[in-house]
Amino acid sequence: MKRIAFEALLVALIFLTGWGIWTIKERQRTSELEIQDNRWNSRLMTFQTEAERLQAEAGRKEGRAVFAALASGVLPLARAKNRSGLDQAVSAALEVPGIEALHVLGADGTVLAGSDRKLLTTGRLDPRDGWVLETLELTEKPGEGLELAAPLRSPSALEGAPPTGFLWLIYRSDPPPTEPATPDAAEDSTETEEED
Repeated sequence: MKRIAFEALLVALIFLTGWGIWTIKERQRTSELEIQDNRWNSRLMTFQTEAERLQAEAGRKEGRAVFAALASGVLPLARAKNRSGLDQAVSAALEVPGIEALHVLGADGTVLAGSDRKLLTTGRLDPRDGWVLETLELTEKPGEGLELAAPLRSPSALEGAPPTGFLWLIYRSDPPPTEPATPDAAEDSTETEEED
């Protein structure tokens, strides 16, 4: 009887020791996995931050390129105070993805052309936007989109010559995605073609 009790105790002790060792190893493994998971999450956050920074930088470069192209096209129209040509240029520019607003101002701050009807009606800038008239060179203003403003000067103008006017662009490098065509819309167009 003593022997059976001793053997049962020994089996229980072996079982408990095995279970204890397994539990310790499982905790170590779980701890190692958590550490590794934290490392991967940290790396992922670093990569995401870097990707966002690179995307923002690319958006700024893209916005500056669009601005430069618009400025070169608008300058002759602004110098000639050709309002109908400026209106056409602004309307055409608003078709470019990413351009949210575009305004061409005279040297005195009068609105020659623009995409904001309120600004066109009043003919003057809001005092909050006075920074545009104070720009001496291409200036960026952070915001929801990229705001760029610069004086319009002829390339042959002398240093310090007064500007012909100012160009103000609000640009978003990541315009909202357009909704993809639904399969139903594709089916509807197929049906109308078959009816013809």
